[in-house]
Amino acid sequence: LASRRAGEVLNRLHVAQPKPRDKISRPAVIPHSVAVNKAKKASGELKIVTEKMLQEENGGAGVYNADLRKNYLLDNDDWKYDIMPEIYNGKNVADFIDPEIDERLAELEREEEELEARFQEDKAAAEMEMEPDLDDEEKELLGQVRARRAKLVSDHRRKKSVANNVPTMRRDRTSDPERRLTTTRMKESLGAMGIDTTLAVARARSASAVREGRKRSRSLAGNGGDEDVDAMDADGEEKPRVHSSKSRSVSVARRTSKSKGAGLRDESEKMRAQKLADKAQRKMNKRAKTGEADRVIITKMPKHLFSGKRGNGKTDRR
Repeated sequence: LASRRAGEVLNRLHVAQPKPRDKISRPAVIPHSVAVNKAKKASGELKIVTEKMLQEENGGAGVYNADLRKNYLLDNDDWKYDIMPEIYNGKNVADFIDPEIDERLAELEREEEELEARFQEDKAAAEMEMEPDLDDEEKELLGQVRARRAKLVSDHRRKKSVANNVPTMRRDRTSDPERRLTTTRMKESLGAMGIDTTLAVARARSASAVREGRKRSRSLAGNGGDEDVDAMDADGEEKPRVHSSKSRSVSVARRTSKSKGAGLRDESEKMRAQKLADKAQRKMNKRAKTGEADRVIITKMPKHLFSGKRGNGKTDRR
């Protein structure tokens, strides 16, 4: 404030002075017990005993056991250390504890399940009675539709209860028994549509028997044991084996619907296209990229290898 701008600063400051609104005195209110304890503490009469002090007085850590009941808030402080009575008001407390409570609970749960199942049956029967014009087949179809709808509703509620984040196991036709394709299920589904499944079931079973009985063997032509199918054409003449540029297995080539370079003119064009693809892949392999979308930038100078002074015995790693 001793500078030339002291006046500008003082003009911006305002010191508020409280003014009494009336002549009533309003001193600070301190409870009597607090004032007494404060006075005792000042005179040295009041000494606060902490749990740490009690621990040191009673054997130290590991020996002292803290009293957890002394702070219980009960109607009568004499009840803090009471033991659970065996006889209360002239009656044995153990007489009121049922030893077969688990069995009774299980029986009650079974009864509830039976009542719920009976309620569902009555509800279904009532729904069927509401539509008297349906025949037995239509009633069965209606029951299947309602069961399917109930299953969808239950699945939706289960997913919604966990914010659609429930862990589920992968369900496909091989691991899920409900979706597995079997001849019995095929016969039932096609039979429900009125289709004769005799020939279809016989064909599926014969194919399964042939698949189970066939053994893998190496052929002289190297066609993986299927030279009768792949190496012979319709006239019985043997075809020369065509190798791919990547030496792919015949089984993989057989599974693919179109081979690489199917739209090119001749073998020379296919070979040229394969060489260009290999050349484009070479840089990616050299940089250890996982694919075209790999944009990772590795640390060229790791901090733990290029910082600090090098002492004796550290020159082999830096």
